[in-house]
Amino acid sequence: MKPGLCFSTLGCVPYTLEQVIDLSRRFGIASVEIRGLGGILDNREIPAFSPDEIDNTARRFAEAGVSVACLGTSCAFHKAEGLDGVIEEGTASAKIASRLSCPYIRVFGNKIARDVPRGPAIERVGKGTAALAERIEGTGVSVLLETHGDFTDAETLGTALGVAARRDVGLVWDVAHTEKAVPGSYAAFLDRFFPFIKHVHVKDFRDGGELCLPGDGILPLREIIQLLAARGYSGKISLEWEKKWHPELPPIETALDSFLTLVNSISAAPGACSE
Repeated sequence: MKPGLCFSTLGCVPYTLEQVIDLSRRFGIASVEIRGLGGILDNREIPAFSPDEIDNTARRFAEAGVSVACLGTSCAFHKAEGLDGVIEEGTASAKIASRLSCPYIRVFGNKIARDVPRGPAIERVGKGTAALAERIEGTGVSVLLETHGDFTDAETLGTALGVAARRDVGLVWDVAHTEKAVPGSYAAFLDRFFPFIKHVHVKDFRDGGELCLPGDGILPLREIIQLLAARGYSGKISLEWEKKWHPELPPIETALDSFLTLVNSISAAPGACSE
């Protein structure tokens, strides 16, 4: 099993718990990132995470030697409306994550509407992320803000993290999103935000933005993974195969084959850091 690698269930949302565990074991990937299970995205509605089943679910992961690296949520703080509900969803997800021995939940800021003042929206994301982190203190779970939507450039992220100003708030670095926002910025982004980066999403795209198999597109994934290894990154590198949003994509099994081929080509290279 490769402990540094991970995959998101966004690529196989209809799969059951047992199918996800089987996928992990077949591909030798020791960690999964839960973003949907059994066709359901809301963690509060997933039967395997119900109060009656959560301990059995945790046991099944442990028996299979599979850890849950991150629990994805739909919590978004960029809008002024509905923030109480967002906090409640995040709190419920953190309790689930804690029972699964999962260290992180993912939140985000999305696109800021044109008629909404940008500064207050960025501040709202920072304050909302901090408020959630404060609410879930004692669970052993930290909050990670994903580089997503309008929260992909260094200035915006730096401001939001500065407002949050908590040690238990970090980043999910989605390298495709930051590279689309500012092509060629990955080294500078890593220089600035490395202490905050706790989880990494990888995917690939062609000219024009069409998603493709890892290694077949224009993203410098090998260089990015090598830079992370050189920095001593100790988190997970997670394949986020967005088949939920793009059903035309090949099945996740095909993407995992490409993902492992890419990673193994780096591990075999002189001076590369192997898993």
